[in-house]
Amino acid sequence: MIAIPGGSFMMGSDDGDSDEKPVHLVTIEPFKLMDTEVTLAMYQPCIDAGVCPDNQQEYAGEDWGKGNLPVMNVSWNDITKKFIPWLNQQTGQSFRLATEAEWEYAARAGTQTPFSTGNCINSRQANYDGNYDYKNCSAKIGTYLREITPVKSYQPNAFGLYDMHGNVWEWVQDCWNDSYIGAPADGSAWLSGDCDRVVFRGGAWLDAPLDLRSANRVGNSRTGRYDAIGFRLAQDL
Repeated sequence: MIAIPGGSFMMGSDDGDSDEKPVHLVTIEPFKLMDTEVTLAMYQPCIDAGVCPDNQQEYAGEDWGKGNLPVMNVSWNDITKKFIPWLNQQTGQSFRLATEAEWEYAARAGTQTPFSTGNCINSRQANYDGNYDYKNCSAKIGTYLREITPVKSYQPNAFGLYDMHGNVWEWVQDCWNDSYIGAPADGSAWLSGDCDRVVFRGGAWLDAPLDLRSANRVGNSRTGRYDAIGFRLAQDL
């Protein structure tokens, strides 16, 4: 777990979709965030204990290996109602998902550019579909691996966090809202709106760089399992 310093930042983007607006000031209290996404090796003991659903069947058709690959095919409910309560009981600690504001603050790592890498990103910095460019950032088409990669395959951001852009999307706490009108300004989770859907962030291995932007946000069913969405853990300081 990495200690993330508190601070204020402008959340959202004027260059993105309407759900990224209005750009607004948010103040974040210090917290901890896992430096990587939760891996299959970390999640397997919960499966073995009979608490978490066995998602290995979904991996059976993918010759990607396991171990240090990030967990996929886990729903928001799997994480918040099964894995995290089980983990907290096993460890005596208090893990949780990050709030959406905490996640964006951590992904930006002190930047206000589209990516923590600056105005551009390339396939040496993150795992995404390198067949696509972002606003003519690169003269060459990048690499498209067509698969997830083990955590820590790329360099971390300035906060020491890996894969905040690409590899797999990451569930956060918040309910879905179509804009930031009425959003909390204190970094807390937004627990009103369309709470049948929740937010995930960061883009994935099969996405264009547009989807990897720090401000980009997507929502989907809290019961859905998808082959490009995982999660990382947070803690209060």
